[in-house]
Amino acid sequence: KNGNTEFNVAHHNGQGSLGIEREGSGKIVVETTTLDSFISDSNPLPDFIKMDIEGAEGDALEGFVQHIEKSFPVMIIELHSPEADKKVGQFLKFYKYDAYRFDTFKGLEFEKIKNLESPHPDKEGIWGSILCCPQSKPLGSFQFNK
Repeated sequence: KNGNTEFNVAHHNGQGSLGIEREGSGKIVVETTTLDSFISDSNPLPDFIKMDIEGAEGDALEGFVQHIEKSFPVMIIELHSPEADKKVGQFLKFYKYDAYRFDTFKGLEFEKIKNLESPHPDKEGIWGSILCCPQSKPLGSFQFNK
């Protein structure tokens, strides 16, 4: 959303978040904006988005509905909760994306997610590290360098 939001500051700098409170975390107020507002302010449409925002991924995508169909970017999204899994899965299904789970420690091996409506722990559902490709740009059309 546009405005100010409380950011949860955790003990470890890799665990701060907008959506997940952890024990012992403090809070600070940060300015936020949507992708749609950012683009409307004369910034370019994205071709690629990497998103790892500790549980707020679905919320962030809700702020991209005015412009997504103008660019249909490829996205890598790190999912952190069943609630975020569901929101992101619904978004991807609505905008006709395919999603592939991958493990950053295993290289470029992608497993197509069969059920975008089912969160963790469903083995065929949406969770973890995912590569999202619009159906108009299928995974097979990309060349990856190892």
